[in-house]
Amino acid sequence: MGKVDHMQETMDVLQVFLRERLPTHPSSQPRIRSSIPANSSIFHGRDPLVAQLVRILTSKLDGGKRPRVCLLGPGGMGKTSTALAVMADSEMKKHFPGRHQIWVPCVKATSLSLFLDTLYSSLGTTQNSGDTLNDILFEINSSSEPLVLLLDNLETPWNVVRSETERILYEIDRIAHVTLFVTMRASTAPCNGDEWQSFRIEEVNEEAARQIYLDICPSGKGDPKLSVLLQTLGHMPLPITLMANLAKSFDWGAGKLLEKYERIGTGMVGQGEDANHSLDVCISLSVDSPPMKKHPEAYRLLATLAMLPVGTTDDALEEWWACDSPNLVGALQVLTETSLVQRHGTHYFVLPVIRSYVLDHSRFPGDVRAAMIAAACNFLTHHNSSPGDPTFKEQSDGLSKEEGNLQAILLQATDVEPELIEAFLLLGQHQLLTRPRLEVIEHALKLARQMESHPKLLGDVLACYGRILLNLDRYDQAIEQFSNARQKFLSIPNEQLGARSLLNLADVYGFIGDTRSVEEAIRLGLSAQSVFEKLDDVQGVALSFYYLGISSGQVGRRTEGISSLTRASEMFQKLQDAANRAKCSYYLALIYLWERRYEEGLRLGMAAVQEYEKLGQYSGEPMQVLGIILFQKGSYPAALEMLVRTLAICKSYGRPQHVAQTLEMIGRTHAKMDEKADAQAAYEEAMQYYSASHTSTRGRGMICCQFFIRQLENPSLEPTFQERSRLRVMHQDFL
Repeated sequence: MGKVDHMQETMDVLQVFLRERLPTHPSSQPRIRSSIPANSSIFHGRDPLVAQLVRILTSKLDGGKRPRVCLLGPGGMGKTSTALAVMADSEMKKHFPGRHQIWVPCVKATSLSLFLDTLYSSLGTTQNSGDTLNDILFEINSSSEPLVLLLDNLETPWNVVRSETERILYEIDRIAHVTLFVTMRASTAPCNGDEWQSFRIEEVNEEAARQIYLDICPSGKGDPKLSVLLQTLGHMPLPITLMANLAKSFDWGAGKLLEKYERIGTGMVGQGEDANHSLDVCISLSVDSPPMKKHPEAYRLLATLAMLPVGTTDDALEEWWACDSPNLVGALQVLTETSLVQRHGTHYFVLPVIRSYVLDHSRFPGDVRAAMIAAACNFLTHHNSSPGDPTFKEQSDGLSKEEGNLQAILLQATDVEPELIEAFLLLGQHQLLTRPRLEVIEHALKLARQMESHPKLLGDVLACYGRILLNLDRYDQAIEQFSNARQKFLSIPNEQLGARSLLNLADVYGFIGDTRSVEEAIRLGLSAQSVFEKLDDVQGVALSFYYLGISSGQVGRRTEGISSLTRASEMFQKLQDAANRAKCSYYLALIYLWERRYEEGLRLGMAAVQEYEKLGQYSGEPMQVLGIILFQKGSYPAALEMLVRTLAICKSYGRPQHVAQTLEMIGRTHAKMDEKADAQAAYEEAMQYYSASHTSTRGRGMICCQFFIRQLENPSLEPTFQERSRLRVMHQDFL
């Protein structure tokens, strides 16, 4: 389709060139109308839209008037190919046969005369009176048969000579037997949209995107990176087509294409014979359009939005990202009207390939990047509350909405400044509470290690890194980072922070769970308590009792564990530390579960869940304990309901061990309810998550699930010696 378009446009320009230079007299031979180019054979994902457009274009409106239809969207989304598919439809050909379908390519009509000449040429106009518009109208009126004009890329004349283009459309539309079908790089129809039926073309779905690629490059079938490539290209037909041609020409896989695209950007596709239809040319038609040139702020705002990959609201733009823009509304209007920026609901965003084009170093204003990094730091500084603070939930929600943008911006930072590291820490701590990931904190650590004069800041980053590793169940790595943090704090020296590192280490050893590790956790907790008492740090002492209570409960010293956790809870209540008090309630519920004191465990577990949810914290752990308590009490439907709720929360947090353990308990609950198929499905999914876990429970969990699956077929099955030892650790109720 691309070559045909190019040849047709070249012929149109040549015709205009000759008309301007030949004598003006009527031709003795009938002129040839511009025929509709052939539609592409590689066309997927648009069948419902094509059918809808055909139905409208072949109908009549009230009063016998023919419809005016406009297909809107950014360049590269497939407006022209969709319009050509509409024109090739059999129903369209019945209503508009042969010469009654007129192709009017407007992309090069950059003046009123060129637009009129394009219409004149496309219609095969025979009259040449010197008044081009009258000649065009005479040609259209010369027959009363239904006629459809496909004005492709009408945005070119519309953006240059809007009032004159509007007048021409109005004159043509007055002719009763004419149907106007328009495509535009725009978000609104021409002529203020009056009586136009507008359709916004969106990206194709993944299945259609994959089929477009494989039709061109069949060797890509089964490529594990193809889905990522298609997603990176935003499922847009033109970049997928160009990338598939490149893959076919050089025999490259999707992985290699991705690597080159990330390095080179949009300039890598659409060269050679495709140069006139490359991504850069396609996007530049909008970026360099007259509306963009008339509004000096528009490109800067486009660059700003290009740095926000998940999009943002106009309120956030006004308050944080573009607060210095003197005419934000005007710039947004230009960007949406040219389809360079999309709007879904309250969110504005830039399509992936347009982002790649704008972010190219040759086009991107360097001062915008610096301003955005400063804005991200400012945003995080104003969203730095912690669980228990009155504003925590509101600020945490605000952070979550902008988290993807904040991460993308900060990861581009290379300067070594304390304020920047503090911003990284705030984002890392938010991710620790919501969904732990490593990319942000590892980048922060790389920068912080260059700041020898700020050992405390480096220690804080190491401690946050350790907490994230712990919550990802990477215990050995967490121990290493907490130990490194302790060394930094003691070098300052800061005994208080050093003792906090001891408690962090105690936490890790407690999670490892074997007797030797738990005894080490108790030793570390006692050492930390001694330091805090010497420093008269009441909260530190309370934290020490908290960790000692957990560890004591794990090694069977349940009475001691309950006593320590109760004392810690009372101290946290006096300190008005609701977050840590809720943790005490959770671990008390867990110890009561181990002690088979189910009513007390249920009461404290419910209190913990309510407090966690009130504080806006991850509540998967206490909810899991509640589900297990209900299971032990024989309340299987209630247990299943609680565990299913727990599973959704655990999956959103992303900790494989917790997901696996919850699924295993869901399987056991289904088994008790004699729902064998559901039980087996839960066990099998649990094994998938156990295999992704980095903890010692991985092997134990796999063995337990395998035994439970076999037991579904044989309820009297006895565990082997190895299975018995694993079950004793993971399911204390089983034996």
